[in-house]
Amino acid sequence: MINSIGAKGGHIRHSESDPRNYQLMVLFSMLIYGLVWLKFDLNVLWLACILLTAFVTQVVATRFWKLPRFEWRSAIISGLSLCLLMRCPSLSLSLLLASLAILSKFLFRWNDKHIFNPTNFALALGVLVTDQVSIDPGQWGNGALLAFFIACMGIFVSNKACRIDVSLAFFLTYALSLFVYTTWIGEALTVPIQKLQTGSLLIFTFFMISDPRTTPNSRLGRIVFGSVIALAGIYLQLAQGIKAGLIISLVFLSVLTPLIDLLLPGQKFYWTKATTPT
Repeated sequence: MINSIGAKGGHIRHSESDPRNYQLMVLFSMLIYGLVWLKFDLNVLWLACILLTAFVTQVVATRFWKLPRFEWRSAIISGLSLCLLMRCPSLSLSLLLASLAILSKFLFRWNDKHIFNPTNFALALGVLVTDQVSIDPGQWGNGALLAFFIACMGIFVSNKACRIDVSLAFFLTYALSLFVYTTWIGEALTVPIQKLQTGSLLIFTFFMISDPRTTPNSRLGRIVFGSVIALAGIYLQLAQGIKAGLIISLVFLSVLTPLIDLLLPGQKFYWTKATTPT
């Protein structure tokens, strides 16, 4: 694996071992764990349809936009993330959102980068536009062992993608804000500790906000970005009572990335050497 670190903290990666391979392994393992061990009440056929829809949409969009490389990993990661996080009683709506998640990468672009993380875009759209989509942080419980596994693999993957800085900036800001709020209202400190162990929060931290194709190019820009997302998200969660506060804050504040890249320039990230990434 070859890394070059550009001036002002930017990273451009020419990767022989694609970090998305590890991400796929973690997400798939979590899905199996949820189905077998936690007994998620999910229809396996529905999950397969969501994955197939994401895959087919990626194929069609790649051909329509005449891109030189078919990025199947990107499609499966988005599909798996939706299977893990999205809860929707309508199969047709679930498939529509899976398709829109993939299309968002092709439709909303700036300077050869995505504006929105595909999974985040679909979840936010479902939550804001319909009354059928929800995200249940409690489905994972508060198991320390699961949290440790996700955190370890998340740190490994985000470090491979040179985005551990945005994950840590987000998580530390979020944790500090949560502890301050808990102390202020007089709750036991075990409450924020349990909240910080939820699987959905850790997936968001290490596999969504750290998306190399949607985060700012410079290290300082990513630290600012992660901190702002944490503050906005915890405000929506605690002050406004919106469970999907982090999802909503990320989708709206992602539009700041082009501005941050202009103010704090850095080198763009590429998954692989000779491709126009999607």
